[in-house]
Amino acid sequence: MNGPQKMNGPQKSKISTSRRLWNSFVKELIAEVPDDIACCEFNCREMDCEQGKWETCENRLRYMAKLEEYRTKAAKRERRNAEGRK
Repeated sequence: MNGPQKMNGPQKSKISTSRRLWNSFVKELIAEVPDDIACCEFNCREMDCEQGKWETCENRLRYMAKLEEYRTKAAKRERRNAEGRK
């Protein structure tokens, strides 16, 4: 038997079911984190912030400023690319 063989019947169904279960598991385990709390979620030692502290947090505000700068540059780059394609 040389080369890959095609699967069919019960074996293919078993793999499809396994793949669907795995994808469902991953979707439940990995969730998108909103931009305004991503810095808090991944780069902060605090377990829980009071509302007032969160609003004035230097780390979060710095992250949001960098994110806005990145988005602005990306939008400019996209506009330049779109103009170049015309």
